[in-house]
Amino acid sequence: MFCLSEVRKKLDELYRATDYESSQAGVTLRAGQPSEAMLRLTSSFQEKGYAFITAWNPGSEPVSSAWNRKQNSLLEEQLTRKRYIYFEGKGIPHTEGWNPEESFLILGITKEDAIALGREFSQSAILYGSGGNAPELLFIDDYPRTQ
Repeated sequence: MFCLSEVRKKLDELYRATDYESSQAGVTLRAGQPSEAMLRLTSSFQEKGYAFITAWNPGSEPVSSAWNRKQNSLLEEQLTRKRYIYFEGKGIPHTEGWNPEESFLILGITKEDAIALGREFSQSAILYGSGGNAPELLFIDDYPRTQ
């Protein structure tokens, strides 16, 4: 039986061994690695904060493709309603047994709002960064709920 810290360590390894790619935006991100392409992209939109978020596989537990598509559609509706600039993307894991997850690269979002979206869609973690700085892997449970 896994203890919580073992599960967290496995998820951390999995998420760090993932390319967060938006061909639409011309960007591929990796947790902890700065991105010159992201700096150019955020500069051109005059937006500094960005996040890479999915609604697929809540709690890092695989669910049906139909459920994943429906949830990601609801996430996209949220992004549109909140008037974010966003691009379609995919989280492409390098770990055997995990499939790519449709996602969104969101520009002009605060860290707090990105965490709230991740929490709303039951994600274990999101990728968040600003400018060309190395994006951080943020585990949602590390941040207390705010009202």
